[in-house]
Amino acid sequence: MRKAQNQRPGGGNIIISRCLFASEKLTAYTGQPILIKPDRRGNHMYSSLNTINAAFRTISRALLASFTVYWSLVTPAIADTFAAEQGEILITPLVHSSVQIEYLDTIVQIDPWDIVGLSNAKPAHLILVTDNPGHHLDLGAIEKLSRSNTSVVIATNGLPQIPDGIVMANGDTINASGVTIEAVAAYDIIPGAPEHPKGDANGYVVTLGGKRLFFAGVTECVDEVKALGGIDVAFMPMNIPRGRMTPSAAAECTKILDPDVVYTYHYDQGWARRLDNPNFTGPELPGGINVSQSLDLFEKELEGSGIAYRRSNWYPSKQ
Repeated sequence: MRKAQNQRPGGGNIIISRCLFASEKLTAYTGQPILIKPDRRGNHMYSSLNTINAAFRTISRALLASFTVYWSLVTPAIADTFAAEQGEILITPLVHSSVQIEYLDTIVQIDPWDIVGLSNAKPAHLILVTDNPGHHLDLGAIEKLSRSNTSVVIATNGLPQIPDGIVMANGDTINASGVTIEAVAAYDIIPGAPEHPKGDANGYVVTLGGKRLFFAGVTECVDEVKALGGIDVAFMPMNIPRGRMTPSAAAECTKILDPDVVYTYHYDQGWARRLDNPNFTGPELPGGINVSQSLDLFEKELEGSGIAYRRSNWYPSKQ
């Protein structure tokens, strides 16, 4: 195919094909017309090399932005460690209330959720489900992360969705997949929707390597939580609607439990909505603070307690 040459100011020839180069597509990307006109020999040339270069720069930026958004959702999560009897417990915050725990050859998934994919999650020997909304009980995620012999432990409200699950009522203790599990009541004190009635959902205490890890689920600081003893690592919810588990309340409850290490999780209730609608602003937190400020307040409330706060990122960046 013959080429048409165009002399760029400042020197150097730029070779452009005489065939029409999808100018309407470039126009759509740049928001300005990319004109094609014939030269004296009838070859088609771009009216402005500056414009076409700008078009390709715009396309490149768009592709880079798209890649950045994708990468932010799949960047490998970083595991924390906690010393146990025969080695380290690996703790990987995944998303919202989804946590991966590894100890020796055992993998435990708590509330696996497939909203941003499962590239950071490993097939589990044990899956614990605290409640029945989709961000706790995600059937697709459970299926993808189950092995042939995986034990799936559910609260009583999960039975209709997982009829073959291992149901634990509040207060039960069992051993599944070689792991000791205690079900702890998880419910509201402050009334109003969304409601979390007593007896429906569970928190769990998981014992691995002689260490007790408490996953509170969605609860306030109820008597059953206060009564727990010997907790080494606690996962505490915060910013629950209706003013439940404010930073001060969550910190006070943590100090009662007195773990060595605490994580806050399930604290950004509007995050999933913002994935689809970046302009979504609710729900408003008490005192007009934002999520980041709520984490600051929680950390400040723990000062002097001797409890290590691991402020992990449970929510992928929203580019």
